[in-house]
Amino acid sequence: MRDLHIPVDLRVGATIREHDGLALSSRNAYLESNQRSDALVLYRALKAGMDLYYSQPNTPAHLVLDAALGTLAREIRNSDGRVAVDYLRLVHPETLHDLGDQTTTKGGILVGATFLKGPERTIRLIDNMILE
Repeated sequence: MRDLHIPVDLRVGATIREHDGLALSSRNAYLESNQRSDALVLYRALKAGMDLYYSQPNTPAHLVLDAALGTLAREIRNSDGRVAVDYLRLVHPETLHDLGDQTTTKGGILVGATFLKGPERTIRLIDNMILE
């Protein structure tokens, strides 16, 4: 927006979540009953990164991402092929470039997407969490 001089005022707000942490989305309507628990895989991975960040605020970006990726890998292994990862990154809030080895993660955004495979269709879910 800034580069293209688009006259828009962007306001970032918190993600609205259901009681179990799943981000509210119109895509949730496509979830079959047995996919509901699988839909939480990405949330739990992002939360693992957030938990590390909040318990140790000076943790380098790659370790915050590693915590999220480790949880995601375990969750996917336990899903018996029902969940696949599209991506999981820790990015700069304005450029969306990977934070890489930066030591300051404040303001970074953990972003990710997963595919939930079902008998009827495959659903792609996205989520993000801001490191405040």
